[in-house]
Amino acid sequence: MARLAALCLGVLGAIACDGRPLQPVDDTPDAGGRGGASAGGGTAGSSAGTTGTAGSSAGTTGSGGSSAGTTGTGGTAGSVGPSDPPFLPAVEYATGFNTSAVAIGDLDGDGRADIAVASYGMNDSATGAVSVLRNLGDGRFAAAVNYPVFGMPEAIALGDVTGDGKPDLVVQDANRSAISLLRNDGRGGFSGPGNYGTDRYPKDVAIADLNGDGRNDIATANSTGTVSVLISAKPDFASHVDYPVGKGTGSIVAADLNGDGRPDLAVGNWGIPGEDGNVAALWNRGDGTFDAAVTYLIGEHRLATGLTAGDLDGDGRVDLAVVDYTSQYVLVLSNLGNRSFAPNTQFFAGTEPIAVAIGDIDGMWGPDLVCANYVMSGNGTANLLMNGGTARFANPRQYGAGASPMDVAVGELNGDGRLDIVIANEVGASVSVLLSAPR
Repeated sequence: MARLAALCLGVLGAIACDGRPLQPVDDTPDAGGRGGASAGGGTAGSSAGTTGTAGSSAGTTGSGGSSAGTTGTGGTAGSVGPSDPPFLPAVEYATGFNTSAVAIGDLDGDGRADIAVASYGMNDSATGAVSVLRNLGDGRFAAAVNYPVFGMPEAIALGDVTGDGKPDLVVQDANRSAISLLRNDGRGGFSGPGNYGTDRYPKDVAIADLNGDGRNDIATANSTGTVSVLISAKPDFASHVDYPVGKGTGSIVAADLNGDGRPDLAVGNWGIPGEDGNVAALWNRGDGTFDAAVTYLIGEHRLATGLTAGDLDGDGRVDLAVVDYTSQYVLVLSNLGNRSFAPNTQFFAGTEPIAVAIGDIDGMWGPDLVCANYVMSGNGTANLLMNGGTARFANPRQYGAGASPMDVAVGELNGDGRLDIVIANEVGASVSVLLSAPR
């Protein structure tokens, strides 16, 4: 997940974290709150109930693509809904200064999902770290183990990029135009980092087998308006190849968007004054190279700070969801096939949404959306938008998190078969773990 540069305040004050539940937040909606349940006429959000019980080989450089799509119509005015279960109160774990990104996966081979986060400013403005929190088996986590990396990591991806079957960790370094690779030793520890160049100012990173050779490759979204592709050349990587995709590129996902079995790349572009924000797709040719970017408009002054992919409407095609920090909406682009997307439909996501993840929280009507909501003035929230079927989402349920959330991940953490939520808190220098409530 990419981070919004304007919100990286460099605040170094940490909140004491000792595994205690967070204090609840007041989620009473303002009168006449803005929003909209599902676009096209969802009902207004209900009044707030009790406060939250809890709280993704070298080739020629592509050229910019054409634009397509228009902004859909918002729904009826709504508000933040009641924050009753399905989550227990959030528990906070200390990480490092300016925690900006989170990933979930089994890092030590014990069958339980662990947590990895990227933090910057651990010791000074030029030094960051990756923190690993091992799962103790019951939804609790051991104290963070920190692995120093250079520069300013604001995004993290998890995947086997060394070919040994063990998930490694990759972070970007916006200051040095590079990525850092931490190699998994098979016991949950990591060595490195190994550093590889990208285009200038990488903001987000994705891992996928982009050329079909069975080895994972790496792609970064760069705020200069390019995507850098690094193809695996075991044990290292080929020099990066850059593809123009727009302006203000900040987030990236790798997913098979056209159903040909090859992972494509999609990025969120913030846009600049006088230009519309957009999502751009790079279509995979199958050999690790990509066609020129095609852009899909999301609206004027849209600030696409987070992007995720998944089949939201149950038609077997991968859709896209992007959070717009400026308008407080999640924008859903339904995949129509043939490399086209429907005009985006917007759903109210609460105050200052900055990142989004997909997961079927209730097991009923398809994948739901979970947003990390920054809330610059204090503790943020995890906002859950339940899927009512065919990618129609209700007004958000709100659950308390730590100070200034920047990223969100969804995964099964305590062995109960239900999905849980992890929030990376920038100012809080922590992660908030929200376990699914028994039901």
